[in-house]
Amino acid sequence: MEGFKTPCALPTQAGSHILGSSTSCRTPSHHSPYDTCNVLPPRNSILLVVTHTHTKGKVKSYNQQKGFGFIECDAVKQQYKRDVFLHKQQAEGLQAGDCVNFEVELNQQGNPQARNVVKIVP
Repeated sequence: MEGFKTPCALPTQAGSHILGSSTSCRTPSHHSPYDTCNVLPPRNSILLVVTHTHTKGKVKSYNQQKGFGFIECDAVKQQYKRDVFLHKQQAEGLQAGDCVNFEVELNQQGNPQARNVVKIVP
């Protein structure tokens, strides 16, 4: 899977941009800070970042009594070394094994959390 599209924040030398404070995009030429880059935000970012790009994944688990579960997504797992947290507000009608489209946001601890989750109907 490709990286998520995130807004660039600060121009740097050689035409790259920094998101937050430590991730530069790999765009060879200079572009506007309002353009998007296909990079994931750093795991230690203190910013709450919403990708605004829908990503595919599969509901790995969901505990209705506890009100949360997790979504498997290779691209997110590669970057953050963990599955995507799925809160009960985003999980209505979902169960383990369902394929979904979703956006990723980073919570205050810098961990990925699902937002705008939509079940993919086969």
